[in-house]
Amino acid sequence: MCDRGPRRPRPWRAGIVLSAVAALLVSQAGCGGEEASGKREAGTPVTEIDAYEDLDVTRADIERAGPGTPEGSIMRWWRNLQLGRVGPAKAAYAEGVRLSGLENQIEVFSPFLRHARPLVYKVETADGAARARTAIAYPAPDQRPPSIETVLETPVTFELRHDPGGWKLADNRYLEQLERLGGAVPLVRSRPGRRRG
Repeated sequence: MCDRGPRRPRPWRAGIVLSAVAALLVSQAGCGGEEASGKREAGTPVTEIDAYEDLDVTRADIERAGPGTPEGSIMRWWRNLQLGRVGPAKAAYAEGVRLSGLENQIEVFSPFLRHARPLVYKVETADGAARARTAIAYPAPDQRPPSIETVLETPVTFELRHDPGGWKLADNRYLEQLERLGGAVPLVRSRPGRRRG
């Protein structure tokens, strides 16, 4: 057996992953109704996205979002995905969520996850459950680091439930759908790279 060292992401694979992610996000847009009580604007604003490092979720971002809030839980989960931390990423899910493919999903989608970030705009809570209306922001695929001229945003809704350990993702639908969608390219909303909060 030949040891070739660590696997490097293939540029074409990142394009396919980006297309699959965009298709997933558009397919999840508008999930659920407005019946939940406890609606509020969420706290994960980004003042500017004009460089690739602006897409990194930091500890400070989690603190700003509120570590004990649904949006703080989403930000912590995404940071662990960006850093390839399988154990802490698994801990972000509620008990009973099927995670058999999580390690592979993180490996396959890490090129996208490292260059994207969730923007949680609205959280609705009721009876120990939360629905987080979110946009995933990522650079248009034709750009090269370090600057970003166009940011694409696609909507997604994350479902969470409050367990004794805090807010946890109620399913792995996001990564599972990424895995299933392959290379479909949907239409997404674009905006200039600078975002004012």
